[in-house]
Amino acid sequence: MKRIGLAVALYLSWITFVSGQILSGESAADDSVYQIQQNPSVDLVGRFPVKVGERFMPILYLADTLVNLVLDDWFPLGDPQTNAFDFGRIQTIPAYNRLEGFRLRAGFASTARFHPHLFLKGYMAYGFRDEKVKYRGEATWSFNKPIYCEDEFPKNNLSILYENDIYPFAELHPRSSNDAVLYMYKRSEGATAYRNFAELRYEKETLWGFAWQTWIRTSTVMPGDGFSFTSIGADNESISHENLKTGEVGILLRYTPAETYYQYRRKRLLLTYGKPIFTVSYTKGLNGFLGGSFSYARAEATVQERFVIGDYGRIDVSAGVQKIKGTIPFPLLLYPNQHNRNPIENSAFYCTPAIEFAGDEQYTLRATFIGNQWLLYRVPVLKKWGTKELITFRMAYSKLSDKNIPTLENGLFIFPEVTSVMKKTPYIEASVGAINVMGFFRVEYVHRFTYRNNPHAIRGSFRLDVSF
Repeated sequence: MKRIGLAVALYLSWITFVSGQILSGESAADDSVYQIQQNPSVDLVGRFPVKVGERFMPILYLADTLVNLVLDDWFPLGDPQTNAFDFGRIQTIPAYNRLEGFRLRAGFASTARFHPHLFLKGYMAYGFRDEKVKYRGEATWSFNKPIYCEDEFPKNNLSILYENDIYPFAELHPRSSNDAVLYMYKRSEGATAYRNFAELRYEKETLWGFAWQTWIRTSTVMPGDGFSFTSIGADNESISHENLKTGEVGILLRYTPAETYYQYRRKRLLLTYGKPIFTVSYTKGLNGFLGGSFSYARAEATVQERFVIGDYGRIDVSAGVQKIKGTIPFPLLLYPNQHNRNPIENSAFYCTPAIEFAGDEQYTLRATFIGNQWLLYRVPVLKKWGTKELITFRMAYSKLSDKNIPTLENGLFIFPEVTSVMKKTPYIEASVGAINVMGFFRVEYVHRFTYRNNPHAIRGSFRLDVSF
């Protein structure tokens, strides 16, 4: 406990020093806030006029409310001009996944009107199939003075949080927010666990495009439906384990040339397209630290960029490499869909079960073409809807060291039935379709080109999504 207390004390001391240097050495935050305040194109409260002349128009007020709900995903509690708290997220109130079945969730988040520097956020959720309550609480101190919420650019935040919720470990990066509405795809079967974790995190962004995060985290993962934590014992008997505990520290660096955002209430839209975004991160798991049972090192690097092809459209590309060193059980290994959400290219692998391919070294490439004034643009009704062509390509290749294959000697958890290891051929899939069909539908057919004879392979799939 003394080592843990000393580590936390040193971490907080370093954060306090860095924050003090930042605040005394530059006025980036104040400059940014001033720019947002003076920018007439950034409306933090309303986006539609609710009056025609002096006459109040209820239908315009309703339109304003609905647009705010869709774009911001949060609803002001009280007068939008003075509210101290928001209710949300609206899109995640009803949700569905195979582990919980139908799920209801309700949350809140404070605004700068509650306190100019202290921001509180949390939610509670209930699954009607597993009959369990989940929750998350977060407190953030912003060293800036945000106009509305703590996520305004550029961030300069110290946060402490605790979460007890489901954890789709093969579809969610360990450090991504658990905000998906649906994990009901066939690929998601048997790929969701339970997890609780506590984290202390510092995040800093600058106006010249450089950003970083540091964190300390302790996590406990419990098996969900469709798999168990079972190792091989003497005489080949099975040994069951209740959970998997980790304690880790980490750092993430990101560079985006001329980084600029359009700020909504609680969301921000990246405007710096056409320039690459570089991200690298390093996570160190420590055996015996904060209850952790495994020692490992996880390094990741990604680059993404948007390429505009004249009036014909654009191609969004993301490439990444991930590597883990250490002897670790399968929930800590790498999977094709286990990546951080990206602001440019973020498409998922759809025709592979989430835990089909495990590895401790992985390379991924994602590319999406969105048409503009191309073929569908020439059809009047599709032009009116804004319907555009969609072509995607995704490839992943991974390797697994012999030391991470479960044996009697290493005591690792036995792989689920679906899980296998790639050979020398990468996994490849592609799709063709359209977006903005009738204004908000995404329709596509996804085809799997490799490993089609795997027992659990999804060879092809039609997809229909709704996007706003």
